[in-house]
Amino acid sequence: MVSYGLGIRRRFATSACLTVLSLAVSLALSGRLQAQPAQRQGPLQVWFSPRQDYYNSATRTLSWTHYDFLAMFEPNAHWQRALAQIDAIMFDTSHAAEGFSRNGVPSLPKIRAMLARHELKVGGGGSVLYTDGLCSGTAVEGMTGDKGYAREAVLTTRTWHDAGMPMTYFVMDSPFYFGYDYKHDKCHFSIEDVARRTATTMRMIRAYYPKIIIVDAEGPGEQLPAQWLPDYHRFLSAFRAEYGAPIDYLDMDLHWTDTWHTGYRWVTAAKEITDDIHRQGLRVSLIVNAEDLNWDPDVPPPRANASPKIAMTADYWIAAVRKHIDLIKRNAIQLDAVDLASWMKFPRQNLPETDPLAWTAVVNYAHEVLAPSK
Repeated sequence: MVSYGLGIRRRFATSACLTVLSLAVSLALSGRLQAQPAQRQGPLQVWFSPRQDYYNSATRTLSWTHYDFLAMFEPNAHWQRALAQIDAIMFDTSHAAEGFSRNGVPSLPKIRAMLARHELKVGGGGSVLYTDGLCSGTAVEGMTGDKGYAREAVLTTRTWHDAGMPMTYFVMDSPFYFGYDYKHDKCHFSIEDVARRTATTMRMIRAYYPKIIIVDAEGPGEQLPAQWLPDYHRFLSAFRAEYGAPIDYLDMDLHWTDTWHTGYRWVTAAKEITDDIHRQGLRVSLIVNAEDLNWDPDVPPPRANASPKIAMTADYWIAAVRKHIDLIKRNAIQLDAVDLASWMKFPRQNLPETDPLAWTAVVNYAHEVLAPSK
């Protein structure tokens, strides 16, 4: 389980005969210890979010056949090696629970049977920040205009629970970023307001899954980590006070490119945030995917397609994801988990794991590079 205290605590002697000199030495040593990067706890985990469903904005319909998601839960589906190597499978539980309750697709009993066979941990999640209708223009990711609590997240979690489905992790969809950073001028919520509203929804989620592990998917947006982290510390503290327990994981959602031309580099940001958040007592994961509208700074574009923006190929996108995995290893970023998740154009298939362009093939690559001894 997660260590809920600070990564390294200052210890002060209580003896009345402690001299000023010994106190100074103790404080100096403590400062050096605090500056050291905290190490991850245990082997790195691999979390996997399969390509699940596809929303057609033109017809406003949700397709469960656009990807090969349903085939993944058939016996002997072509990802047995990847199945044995992932530590958790992450679902869009809101869409899955809604689809099951409306028309039985996807079949939650079939998914439950596969999970039981392989003893897999499960993650769900959703938008947990409600606004009571106090914000203008809150139709953005991570927020809802609901009053009292975030209804979709709670009600679909109840459906998931009532179908007998397990849930180990709940991933909150960036309540701090969207509620405080992105929509601050519209909502005027303080950090403490955002934490209170988030905690209210999460207490209702916890009623269904009392041992739920809370994962907060957040990123600094246009800020550099040094600017962003002090406010995020306040959010962590305020959430803990409201919820009665801390957030367990920060799931870093980082840009792969210097979008705002601030000198940002994702490797540097990931290392800085990871070390800092470890010292706050949380574990840290990184969402791993790639951009689909811009060339990746870590992978040279094909010579014939060197324009700044282009509809890239699946081959290039997968190569960029693999490069990001390589750089995590090369730069010794002390992650506790990698979270393979994509909302981009790619990948277009989950199976089979023997196809280099399949998402499950990337699972195997991440395991080989980052967790070969597991």
